[in-house]
Amino acid sequence: MEPHALAVVVTPAREMHLADLVRLNAEVQALHAQAHPAIFIARTDPAAVREFFQGLLDSERDVLRVAMTGNETVGYCWARRVERAVSVFK
Repeated sequence: MEPHALAVVVTPAREMHLADLVRLNAEVQALHAQAHPAIFIARTDPAAVREFFQGLLDSERDVLRVAMTGNETVGYCWARRVERAVSVFK
């Protein structure tokens, strides 16, 4: 019997995802702090993290997506649009 694979759907994050973003970020933050304790703190203030993500939702230069399996938020991705000077890559 094959394992049942759930489809992952990536969609723009919304206010209703804020609690999940805070939860998922706590996991990521802990992993980063374990790997690089001189750079990352192990625990963050959930209210401050929620405010941070709310700011990303309100930003025109930030892109925040969530990965969903059914009704469960299983991941997120954050990118920031940056204006760069002309270079060999642009």
